[in-house]
Amino acid sequence: MPFPGLFLTVLAVFLAPCPARAQTPPDAKPAGGVYYPIYRDTPNGKVLEATVTGRDAANLGGGTVLLKDFELKGLKDGQASQVQVIARAPQCHVNLTRNLAGDPGPVTIFTPTTNLFVQGVGFFCAQSNQLLVLSNQVETRVVKALLRSSLFASPKTGAPADAAQILKISSDHGQFDYQSNLVDYAGNVRVVDPQYQMVSPFLSIQFASNQTVETILAWDGVVVTLTNKGVATGATASYSATNGNEILELAGGAEWRNGQQQAKAAKFTYDPARHFLIADEDVRVRWPNPATNDSAPPTFRELFAGDSTLQMTPDGGLVDRMTCEGNVIIVNQADHSRAMAAKAVYDRTNDLFQLTGDASWWNDQMEVRGQTLSMAASNKIYHAQGDAQLKLKVSGAGTPAAGSSGRSTTQCLYISSDDIVSKIISQTNLVTFRGNVHARLLEGEQLQDTLTARLLLVYLDSSNQVQTVVAQEDVRAETAADATGVKKTLSCGELTARRSPATGLWRDVVARENVVMETFGAGPASASNTLAAALVTARFSSATNQIESAEAVGAVDFRQSKDGKNTHACGDHAVYALAPAEQIELTGHAWAQQDKFTILDADHLVWDLKSGRLSASGLYHIISTGNLVTGNANPAPP
Repeated sequence: MPFPGLFLTVLAVFLAPCPARAQTPPDAKPAGGVYYPIYRDTPNGKVLEATVTGRDAANLGGGTVLLKDFELKGLKDGQASQVQVIARAPQCHVNLTRNLAGDPGPVTIFTPTTNLFVQGVGFFCAQSNQLLVLSNQVETRVVKALLRSSLFASPKTGAPADAAQILKISSDHGQFDYQSNLVDYAGNVRVVDPQYQMVSPFLSIQFASNQTVETILAWDGVVVTLTNKGVATGATASYSATNGNEILELAGGAEWRNGQQQAKAAKFTYDPARHFLIADEDVRVRWPNPATNDSAPPTFRELFAGDSTLQMTPDGGLVDRMTCEGNVIIVNQADHSRAMAAKAVYDRTNDLFQLTGDASWWNDQMEVRGQTLSMAASNKIYHAQGDAQLKLKVSGAGTPAAGSSGRSTTQCLYISSDDIVSKIISQTNLVTFRGNVHARLLEGEQLQDTLTARLLLVYLDSSNQVQTVVAQEDVRAETAADATGVKKTLSCGELTARRSPATGLWRDVVARENVVMETFGAGPASASNTLAAALVTARFSSATNQIESAEAVGAVDFRQSKDGKNTHACGDHAVYALAPAEQIELTGHAWAQQDKFTILDADHLVWDLKSGRLSASGLYHIISTGNLVTGNANPAPP
């Protein structure tokens, strides 16, 4: 790029000792003013390099000459018609002895097509160090196509996208060092580009040997305002271009804001061609949750990480995708949730997080863990794999059971499996557990119930309260010992349990396929019960959450050992009732056996569980101590 370096070159030649230049003495000026032709020695002889003209030349003594209406023209190939750069000033002080030039007044430097324009008030040039200083009101304007590439260029297609765009740099002071190809601006530096504006106290531009921009460095507090892309700040900002790849780097408490979006880090590296923003060290990103239909104020999500790569939208205005690593933490104001992982990938289009490395997500009601965890944050759809775990608060405001202390203790459900998938079905959230399912229900710190299966379906309402639980394949369930030391176990092929989210109490349980239920106590005087059937349905009290009725269908087989007495009863159908008396009623080829007698072929058989009394009706047989009795009365046990 033909920046002020050419002007310095020409001035250096102009100020050099006499053997290096040829000129007409001031007192021999041609008509119309002073004229200095400046030549450059080449193997082919002297070549005209520049011309200097002035309206008048006054000898001020001490080797200093004052040129009025100073004009310098730098030429190409020695052709006076091929002007490359022009410098003008109302006057210029030239010291031929010390090889200095300057003036307190204004100066302008520009190309004939004005694709480059530099101006300032007060200038100084020293031939010894090839330095041009502009003292005040410095302004540079350059067509961006003269740069190697722009800071925020669009993809190149044919003609440069910035062919007609102007880059402006203004400052209080400026210094152009041609020997090192360095331009320094200081004091209220402002860079104005069609795509951005940058403000800083200091700015340096390093040019390559071909006078194109190599690096740009701004420091001591930088503010970059990006058109429709927000504002970025940092202690320093640097720009570099290598092999056509452009990089803008903000360091020292870097921050980017665009509307409600915000990102912070120790350092930002921006790749404008690919719309990548790489954040290093102490990364924090803040952005709003998807808008809702109500008038509630917006809520936000925040992400913290060691490092992060942000893929911006093509217009650069939004974060489209994020890849974050190093102790990733995600906070969501909407549901007061948190998430942690070693790595996180976020897709704005689907509002989807993919967490890996001991990933977890939790709020006040639930927690999900896994080696990998994908989660649609806006609707809490998730998929956990690898040592997957769910913790769910299922009660805490329910009605205390009768006879309890009157306090409602929080119950939590812990479920682990190989794979956990959550998805919305209408207004219900279905959570599916597959492979090695192990569920535990805890009340406070006390284990209440456990369940294992190969498949478990949990249906939650909109408040994440359990509505229905379905367990399938090798189902095994067990309760903890109650106050009397009694435990209950269940095995079946499928188990369905329904619950009231309002009260936190169970409504009913249905067990299918080879159902076996057992209850047994801890001591020798405790009763033990075993029920086998094809189908068992149990209904719970809405007040006590205890079973108040049950029904068993298909090859019903019930056995009890209590107080040294054994009872065995069978039938096609059985009904259990808690009130008015706790009893079991069997029908369909019903029969019962106790230690001293057997009842056969009863149409209807009632077993009073409290007294152990058996009552039969219909045509039945009683076998007692070797005698067979037939009748239709209700026999009393011997």
